[in-house]
Amino acid sequence: MASPTPYSRYRLPRGRHVLSREEVVANQRWRLIGAAADILVERGLTRVTARLIAQRASVSNSTFYEHFQSVDDILAVCSGVAAKSTGDVVATACANGNGERKVNVAMAAALALGTSERALMSTMGPAVAAALPSVAAQREALVRRIGSLLSDSRCQGAHKRPRAVDQLLIGATLAISADRLGPNESADPPVLGEELSALLR
Repeated sequence: MASPTPYSRYRLPRGRHVLSREEVVANQRWRLIGAAADILVERGLTRVTARLIAQRASVSNSTFYEHFQSVDDILAVCSGVAAKSTGDVVATACANGNGERKVNVAMAAALALGTSERALMSTMGPAVAAALPSVAAQREALVRRIGSLLSDSRCQGAHKRPRAVDQLLIGATLAISADRLGPNESADPPVLGEELSALLR
């Protein structure tokens, strides 16, 4: 397994510094989100605790609860970040051109994000979605968003497909790729993008 991110390197210096209160809060929140995702991958859903997240993020337990109500809350936030990021990279690919080649590029972009941010993407995995209704809703919303994007004329060829078919295929593709891409497996996102987009043709 890949080495976890040492979030202590992002700890702010003690005493006076030039950062505003808003910047300090944002820094702490980012560290907590990253730590939660890493611990989820390392330990599994049932062994993620607020104390472990706070320790990894180099903040106090009380600071954790200043930002999040519970472990479920922070995992839902992580999943929301993952879903928005995935949707955004697909939207960018679709906005930059037309035709089936753009579908390949869109799929490759989503897979590249998944391989580079595996811990974050794991927070919208099936185990978390099964336990947390809010994450399940985010997954469903992502499937609808990507299905809609890939059904748009900017991101498809001459053959039209029912939008529901696209949504089902892209949902299955995201679930399969997220589950099978492990930390030590090599993957070529452009090649995988072309293979997976073949499902959509």
